[in-house]
Amino acid sequence: MLAALLFFDEVFSTLGELDFVVRVMVFSYMLFWLYMTFKDAQLLFGIATIVVGYLIFVHGVSVTIVVVLWLIFFLLGSQLQMLMLFGVLPLLGYQQAGGKYVKESELMGGGGGAAQELEAKVKSGQASQQEQQALQEMYAQEQMQQQQMQRGRMRAGM
Repeated sequence: MLAALLFFDEVFSTLGELDFVVRVMVFSYMLFWLYMTFKDAQLLFGIATIVVGYLIFVHGVSVTIVVVLWLIFFLLGSQLQMLMLFGVLPLLGYQQAGGKYVKESELMGGGGGAAQELEAKVKSGQASQQEQQALQEMYAQEQMQQQQMQRGRMRAGM
C-alpha cells in the first residue's frame, strides 16, 4: 500500500515538474513575442512581461483552459458552425426562411393568432381594406417561405 502511494507521489511530482517546464517554455515564447512587439516601447514591454508572467505562473491552469477554448473556437469554428446549421438545428425542427431560422410548425400554418384574427374579421366582413391587404401579404409571404423550404429540401435531396 505504501509502495503504491509512493508511486503515485512520484507520478504527480513528475507531472508537476513537466507542468513547470511547459510554463517556462510558454513564458519564454511569450517573452520573445512581447520583445518583438514592444522592442521600441520598453515601458510597455516591462509591464506586459510582468502581466504575462503573473498570468502564466500564477493562473496557469485557467490560462491553459482559455487557450484550449480559443483553439477550439478559432480552429474548429467553421466545423462547429456547420454542425449547428446542418445537424442540430434541423434536428430541433428549425429551418432557414429568409435569413432567419424559424420552426417548421410556424411556417406550415401556425403563423400566429394575428393572422387567424384577421382571417376571422375578413370572413365576417368587419375587416378594413388595410387589414385585407395585410392578410393577403401574410399569405404571400407564407407561400414564399414554403417555396423556399421546398427548394432547400430539393437541393438537399440532390
